[in-house]
Amino acid sequence: MNEIYEADEWMAQHDEELYKYSGKWIAVTSSGVIASSDSFKGLMKAKGDLKAIITRQPTEKELDSIWIL
Repeated sequence: MNEIYEADEWMAQHDEELYKYSGKWIAVTSSGVIASSDSFKGLMKAKGDLKAIITRQPTEKELDSIWIL
């Protein structure tokens, strides 16, 4: 399995844990969240050279406005 697929699987299985990163940028590997920051630039600095999924965890208010059609 490739590293990105495994990181995506981790995120799918740990959505409850991701809530504590609400409003933050996060870097995720198959081991979990390896870095977080309020800014993208700060996250890139914190994660270093590690391969990871980079995403911003939405706030509850933002989630309320997302529509899936």
